[in-house]
Amino acid sequence: MKYASHFCDMDLSNQIISIRERKGITQAEVARSLDMVQSNYARIEKRGNKLTHEQIERIAQALEVSVSELLGIEQSGQERITELEKENASLKAKLGEVKALRADFENITKQLMLYDELFKERTQRSRELQEWAKDTIRSVEAGDAEAIVKLVRLIKDLYLSPSN
Repeated sequence: MKYASHFCDMDLSNQIISIRERKGITQAEVARSLDMVQSNYARIEKRGNKLTHEQIERIAQALEVSVSELLGIEQSGQERITELEKENASLKAKLGEVKALRADFENITKQLMLYDELFKERTQRSRELQEWAKDTIRSVEAGDAEAIVKLVRLIKDLYLSPSN
């Protein structure tokens, strides 16, 4: 494609801004891909600095568009089809990634729900054990012989059995 050796046009600046914003790319990101500081790139967008065809090609590459699209030149039907096929393939790949992330998220959510249930169950058991311990202590303090025998058996089972 042939175009002037220097292209200075506010329409080009507006086209660059429009494409960059549509793609969700920051000025800093474009500047980095062009190996320039963000303030110099911002001047291109604000003032429509004179651009060489090499600079136009580099900006198009940084924005991941064709030079024709950057310059606002209509593409042939086949070029547009090719571009749309590439975009479609990219979107399909991203959709696959999103589906995988969603499956991961669902698995993590299920695991968290299980952990939550286990935590609630253990908390409830802990409360029950505390109540039992309080009742047993009250019975032992009151001299209840049966409670004392049960407590001694429990201590033997827990701390003096051969498996411990």
